[in-house]
Amino acid sequence: GDEGSFQKFVPEAKAGIELAHDELSAYDEEVLKLWLFDYIIWNTDRHKGNFLAGTNADKRRVHAIDNGLSFGPDTRDYLNIKDEDTGKQYYNRFYDMAIPEQFQERIRAFLSSPERVRRLEKLLDRYVGEAEAEACVSRIRRVAAWAEQGKVGSERMAEMRMAYQGETIDA
Repeated sequence: GDEGSFQKFVPEAKAGIELAHDELSAYDEEVLKLWLFDYIIWNTDRHKGNFLAGTNADKRRVHAIDNGLSFGPDTRDYLNIKDEDTGKQYYNRFYDMAIPEQFQERIRAFLSSPERVRRLEKLLDRYVGEAEAEACVSRIRRVAAWAEQGKVGSERMAEMRMAYQGETIDA
């Protein structure tokens, strides 16, 4: 068969790049959660053209699109993804921003179940290999440690840079 992709249509959503700065800043909490998710899956290609933003039932939502550079050996520096408009590091504004409580709770709930962690490792091992599966779980644990602190402090940059290798770092 032909290669392709399957995506859910999101009515009345706009690409992040289509939003003015003040419009986009209204979605900061959602983009922060996407940033943490991208970190977990090691997506090195998230930028304002790779997510949609819209409102559903009066709740702001961000929808990730184009996850093609996730879970791979891409060695681009995750922290240096540039904003197309400003040329500045795209995610810098999220350091020291509070991690939403719901996100913290979901990470804790996942890690509290060794069976869930084993199932994820097994699935990832099958599709992306053992090393990336281990690195992904290591990144989930690192995000959990940050969640316990309530934020990703700017001093955590070095940890994020070493995360692709799955190195263990004291939280």
